[in-house]
Amino acid sequence: MTRNRPNDLRDLRDALARIRTLPGLTERAPGVFWLRRTPFMHFHTTRPPRRVHAKNGRGWGAEIVLPVGATRAERAAFVREIRVRYAACVAGQARARPRRSATR
Repeated sequence: MTRNRPNDLRDLRDALARIRTLPGLTERAPGVFWLRRTPFMHFHTTRPPRRVHAKNGRGWGAEIVLPVGATRAERAAFVREIRVRYAACVAGQARARPRRSATR
């Protein structure tokens, strides 16, 4: 996966700032997010249209097309979709964790 150039995501500053506030997310490179130890979201910007891949539960969800110069409404819809997918991933991680035994 190629890295995003600084200008590739400039129009998404407000949306990415809201996504960065989600607990457990880290941005390892511009636009490349991990949820704890699991890849969560990244952008493809080398050719139009700009596309976003984000997990939805245990697998990758449907590709999100987010045009360069996205409107405020498009950015808000994008953030809502990412929050839904984030919640599905967090719920999936909670179910996948083994339970500790209560015995000593």
